[in-house]
Amino acid sequence: MAATLYQNDYNIHNIINYNIIHNNIENDDLPVYIYVKFAYQTTTATYILSRNLSLSEMIRRLQENIARDFGTDATQYELVEAGQTMPQGIPAEEAPAFIVSSTTIRQRFNDQNCIALYIRLFPATASSSLISASTIITEDESDESAPCCMVCQETPSTLTTYFGCSHHICDACCAGCLQAGISRCAICRHSR
Repeated sequence: MAATLYQNDYNIHNIINYNIIHNNIENDDLPVYIYVKFAYQTTTATYILSRNLSLSEMIRRLQENIARDFGTDATQYELVEAGQTMPQGIPAEEAPAFIVSSTTIRQRFNDQNCIALYIRLFPATASSSLISASTIITEDESDESAPCCMVCQETPSTLTTYFGCSHHICDACCAGCLQAGISRCAICRHSR
């Protein structure tokens, strides 16, 4: 479903590009649309910036907007440029992080009118967001050596490493994943 939305989004931007080229609209007068999406989620936003901004200023403004709109601090994620070619079987969200250079948006993206970026949460943030806010574990109650299910965070008697990585999942959550057609680990994206 996300791929369909992504493709439809690009069709809209191709129409915008067509209108700019064929109606002699000056690119200096047009903003750039920056579409951001949380990796492996459906949360998205679109921001409009001047194409004459430096890449470092673009990142700074995106970080401010992401913090305001999603409450996610810049220390919790990295940005990944969408559309990078990856080896077969590796999702686009796993591409290398966006590297800021001393160029402008226009120079880096060759007058594109739309830029798509993923917001990839760092592993500690991604896994900690699975823990329920209402669950309070004291030092006496926690058992560091007992593995828990990566989905429900419970420690049932039966856990498996179904996806072939080191992350554990309980039988109930594994059955739910199978039923939903999920074949990748929710934490490291290792496929079965």
